[in-house]
Amino acid sequence: MIDASVPISASTWLAARISGEKVGERPADSVEGFVTYISRMGRKADVNIRQTLENAARPKQTRESAAHTAPIYVTVAGTPPISEQNPARQIAKARLDLLDDLANRLADANLRDMARFPGSGDGVSMEDLRRSRGDLLQAIQNAREVYLKIIQIGFMHREAP
Repeated sequence: MIDASVPISASTWLAARISGEKVGERPADSVEGFVTYISRMGRKADVNIRQTLENAARPKQTRESAAHTAPIYVTVAGTPPISEQNPARQIAKARLDLLDDLANRLADANLRDMARFPGSGDGVSMEDLRRSRGDLLQAIQNAREVYLKIIQIGFMHREAP
C-alpha cells in the first residue's frame, strides 16, 4: 500500500509505476538484432535507437520488468481539461509521427520485416499480419482523429480573444 500526498493545481492524471529485474530470465547477449531491425525502418522516433536499446536491454544482464497502472483522472475546477493543455498537444503531435510510422510498416513491402521481428516469441506470422492489417489501419486512423482533435483544440484556444 502506498500513502502519498500530491499537490495538484490543474486538471491532470495520476498513475503508479514500478520496475525491477525479471526473476529467472537469462541475460541478453546483444541488442544488435533489434538495432538492425529497427534501423532498417528509418523511423524519426529512433534517432538514438542503439543507446535507447542498450539502456533498456542492459546486455549481459537481465532486462528490467515494469508495470504501470491505469490513469486516475483529476479535474480541478477553473482549469482547462487535460486535452486542452499544451503538454497534451505536444504529445499528440509526437504520437501522430508514431502512427504514421506504424501505418508505413503495415505496407506490403514492409510486412515481411514485421513478421520477422527479432527475439524469442516476439514475432507475428505473416498470415496474422495480413489478416489483421485492415483492423490495425482502422485503429490507427481512429487514433489519428483523436490526436488531431487535441491539436486543433489548442489552436482554437490560442486564437480566441
